[in-house]
Amino acid sequence: MNNKNTILIFLGAVILVIAGAAFYNYQTAAPGAALPAAQNNQLSAAASSLVVEPQDYNLGTVIYGEIGKYILQVKNTGGKPVKILRLSTSCGCTKAVMDEKDKEIAPGQTVKIEVTFDPAVHKDDTDVGEIKRVIYIGTDEPGNPEIEAKFNAIVIKK
Repeated sequence: MNNKNTILIFLGAVILVIAGAAFYNYQTAAPGAALPAAQNNQLSAAASSLVVEPQDYNLGTVIYGEIGKYILQVKNTGGKPVKILRLSTSCGCTKAVMDEKDKEIAPGQTVKIEVTFDPAVHKDDTDVGEIKRVIYIGTDEPGNPEIEAKFNAIVIKK
């Protein structure tokens, strides 16, 4: 074995030790430990003031060709108005709609979002059986620009 191979093996071992130590420190670091206390308090204050009910909803059994519906209620529990900037869903089979006038939610106010689920929209069996879908609510809240609500259903064909 020549000097060049010995040096390469030594450098490789050093790199592995450094990478392993960095990975170990990353895995064992306490969440938020690197942030000063003032920043941790700001992050806590940035938590969403919107509460969505129900957070998880069970539509039960939906017959293929029929449309399942339910209402989400979104309440502003904070001290400032919050704007709903967008509503989107995880699949084209699901729609979420609210009145335009309700898109700015005053403190203490509750607004409704109508959710509809049409398992036949794809014209195939992709929405047959157990399904899970997500409603995404985009807001203007700093630090929490999107909240989610979920639902599940069992879709059957008759």
